[in-house]
Amino acid sequence: MTNLPPGAGPTDNSDDENNGAVPPVPPVPPLPPVPPVSPPPAGTSGQDAPPPYQPPPAYVPPPAYAEVPPGQVPPGQYGQPPQYGGPPPAAPPGGVNGLAIASIIVGGVAFIGAFIPFLNYAVWFVALVGLVLGIIALVRKGKSKGLAIGGTILSAVALILSIVLAIVYTVGFIGAVNQAVDEGLATITPIPADPLPSDDPFATTEPDEGTDDGTDDGGLGDVIAAQFGQVVTYDDGMEISVSEPTPFTPSGNAVGADQATNLSFTVTIVNGTATDYQPFSFSTVTSGGVEASLIIDPDNGAEGLPPVDTIPAGQTVTYVEAYSVADANDVVFDVAPGFEYTTARFTN
Repeated sequence: MTNLPPGAGPTDNSDDENNGAVPPVPPVPPLPPVPPVSPPPAGTSGQDAPPPYQPPPAYVPPPAYAEVPPGQVPPGQYGQPPQYGGPPPAAPPGGVNGLAIASIIVGGVAFIGAFIPFLNYAVWFVALVGLVLGIIALVRKGKSKGLAIGGTILSAVALILSIVLAIVYTVGFIGAVNQAVDEGLATITPIPADPLPSDDPFATTEPDEGTDDGTDDGGLGDVIAAQFGQVVTYDDGMEISVSEPTPFTPSGNAVGADQATNLSFTVTIVNGTATDYQPFSFSTVTSGGVEASLIIDPDNGAEGLPPVDTIPAGQTVTYVEAYSVADANDVVFDVAPGFEYTTARFTN
């Protein structure tokens, strides 16, 4: 029998089984199709052509992460950023609080000034400024509170002290002035007046009835009884007189015309001494046992104030006083040129 190449000649299964032939080889799978290569664009050389198509790299699975505790997401998964722990702790409050320092300085100045007489009348405003600065420093955020608390307390104490001490100093000052005036009046020796003519019914002096025990009031000694229009002359040459009362018609601007009758009096002071004199006259008028009301009416020449200008030696000063009285027939007018002179009492 002639040997034939494999696959040649008729196929006979019986012969293959008898001859022990090898079964046929399975076919080779076809190769993947190759994409066509586009020709290079016109005007370009082969060196400028794009590179041939390369298949994408094979998928490589990501590396496995270490085991994470339950409830936490591994970093980089599901769009979550990596976790690096909790947020950083907040910085403790600090820094220099300028308003607190200003409050302490202003409060300290006010605290010292509160003890200085007369200055504490205005230092309360400084203490108030320090108190406001301290309160503002307390409410500021991110600043230390210790200095602010100290400045607020110091300014508040200074404010209270300045008000309390101002009241105390005022009361003490007024008391000292009153005491000095009382002591000064007690040391004044009244200058007596020359005796009036013996045939004058008012040519005597009588005790001042200003006190219950019949003694003089304020150390002014006895009063000198005189009649309206009469001149009272003192030992040093000073003279004083009060004219007869005349009816007084107050203007629409007058103040004090509140009793039955309105009268005016002309007071004359003659400086018969050898030196200039500073008058300090003060009048007291009563009528029917009732104190008269002083009328102030500048439109009619009743200023309500005695003269205070210096009277040169040998010169005379005259001024008008008006009073509203209860009884025009019973008027007592007490006046003196100054504290050092005995009071002259003029009656009608």
